[in-house]
Amino acid sequence: MVPEGDSSMRMIPPDAAGDGEAPVDSARVDSSVTDSSVTDSSSLDTGASSDAAPDAPPPSCVGTEARCATDDLERCIGGAFVFEASCSLGCSDVGGAHCMELVPSNVDASLFAATGDIQITADTTWNTNSCETAPLPGSAMVVMQGGDNLELCVVRTARFTVDPTVRLRVIGGRPLVILASEYAHIDGILDASAIGTGTGPGGGARGTRVTPASPGTGGAGVHSGTYEDGGGGGGGLCGAGGIGGDANSTAGGTAGAAGSASWDLTPLR
Repeated sequence: MVPEGDSSMRMIPPDAAGDGEAPVDSARVDSSVTDSSVTDSSSLDTGASSDAAPDAPPPSCVGTEARCATDDLERCIGGAFVFEASCSLGCSDVGGAHCMELVPSNVDASLFAATGDIQITADTTWNTNSCETAPLPGSAMVVMQGGDNLELCVVRTARFTVDPTVRLRVIGGRPLVILASEYAHIDGILDASAIGTGTGPGGGARGTRVTPASPGTGGAGVHSGTYEDGGGGGGGLCGAGGIGGDANSTAGGTAGAAGSASWDLTPLR
């Protein structure tokens, strides 16, 4: 029994389950107090990050475009620029990025394709009559110019060097052309001179006191007695040669005629 007017007392029903525990008075449960470790969903580990993966950066280039990086050429591969080549003559963006190259005068640019080196380390003679055989290097080739122009013996290389105290003597009927795409260092002697009755490479056959031997050759000086001779006339090529000097009583040789107009050279750039 609860005394009348005493609201602090109430009847507790018997244990219906028989387990000795009284039922929970739901009116006494404070719903504002909860176990945050259970009800705070922000602290639950769901096994996945709440942040999305960052977006991949956009590609720095597209396709296979190229660009210059100082004196290097870079190419786009897989969306990024990578090194392609070092440009020995510099890199240019004019007309699209590319390594600058020589623009040769008086010779086809395709002849600069050789990349090997030639170094003359001992006295050597090259005969341009046998241009494509040893001792000339394997890169040597005969180039036809057409018309009445001389054939050329062309030696192609990247770097050409004649060592100190070494002489490279050149003879033969074809002029020698050395195409060095990078450099030529002549620390010794490159000798293409005419010596005695022998002509230099591509030089005309020697004349005699009677008549010149080939077009453009200067005339012979007049001979008199034992020792008196006029000077020989100068050979002509793109222009006429000079007249030979007179002796005391003998005249010098006539000037050699100018060569064909097709021999005119394009000015070097």
